[in-house]
Amino acid sequence: MRATIKWSVLLVLLTLPFIDEIIGKYQFEALCRANGIESADVSRARGKRVKVEYSERGLLSGTVMPIKVDDVVLKDAESGQVLALYKDYYAFGGWLMRYTPLGMGSEHPMLFSGNGCGLAVKKNVFYVNRISQIN
Repeated sequence: MRATIKWSVLLVLLTLPFIDEIIGKYQFEALCRANGIESADVSRARGKRVKVEYSERGLLSGTVMPIKVDDVVLKDAESGQVLALYKDYYAFGGWLMRYTPLGMGSEHPMLFSGNGCGLAVKKNVFYVNRISQIN
C-alpha cells in the first residue's frame, strides 16, 4: 500500500511540469488561429509588394505560460498604406518546466516550437496571395 502511494505521488510530481506546457500549447495555438496571419484579411495586399513592420513584443496576461505578442503590419512598399494587420506570438517554457531539472533551465517550450505562429503558414499565405515582402 505504501509503495503504491509513493509511486503515485512520484508519478504526479513527474507529470506536473508538463501540464502547464500542454495547456499553454493549446492557448498558443488558439491565439495563432484567432489572430495570426492565417486569420488576417490580406485581400488588400494581394499581388502587391509589402514592407512588414513589427511592434515591440509585449507580454500577454492571463496565459498559463509566458507568451509575448508582436503586432505585425503589412504596408504597401510604394505608398506606405496599411494593407493588413495580424499578430504573431512567441511562447516561453512553462513555469514549472523552467524551474525543474527536467527542463534543464531552458526558456523554450519542451512540447512545441512556440517561435511564432508558423513561418510555413506565413509563406503559404504570401505565396497563395502573390504577396512579395521586400524587407
